[in-house]
Amino acid sequence: MAKPNIVSRDMLLEAARICIADRGPERTTLRAVAEQAGVTQGTVFYHFRTKEQLMMEVLRGWCESSWAEMQTESAVRDLADALAAARSRCGFDSPYHRLFFAMVAHSLHQPAMQTPLRQLLAQENEQLAKLLESRIAQPSSTEEESGKAAERPKARQGALSPGRLAPILNALIDGIALQALLDPEYPVDQAYRDAEVWIRAMLGKDVP
Repeated sequence: MAKPNIVSRDMLLEAARICIADRGPERTTLRAVAEQAGVTQGTVFYHFRTKEQLMMEVLRGWCESSWAEMQTESAVRDLADALAAARSRCGFDSPYHRLFFAMVAHSLHQPAMQTPLRQLLAQENEQLAKLLESRIAQPSSTEEESGKAAERPKARQGALSPGRLAPILNALIDGIALQALLDPEYPVDQAYRDAEVWIRAMLGKDVP
């Protein structure tokens, strides 16, 4: 098979993201992606042998892009910013969460898909734990000088560690997203405000 030298893997992933947003993950096919990218189906097949592989790469790309943005110094400075970033991809028509939950449901019948999903969740938990440790639990020198350090959640002795708290928070965010997908009237903004109150309490609350 001749190696395609015009269309890159990234271009095909972008075409897949457009298809998922327009059609949903269920109706996104390798042929649809090929048509969106303006290439033959064989070109898509060269890079992605199955639809599942393509969908997994799109999902991973969304996650990595989101975390890359949040790791910049100016993007996330406190808990409110972190939740705002998560809120931005949550909604009734969220292509990210539609794909995520579709992949989870598919993996229940295709055990081979569970391994990459577990790896993705582990990466999400690790990234969130790092964020909690470096941006939320620890005040910056600027905040200390300005007297704002007390406004940031700071774990006390016995409080849940970032590593233990991260999986719980990711489950909370995914739970909000699931309800938003099923109910266009679900109060997402209120849910995130309540989540922030609860998370701040968890970061500073002693474990019995």
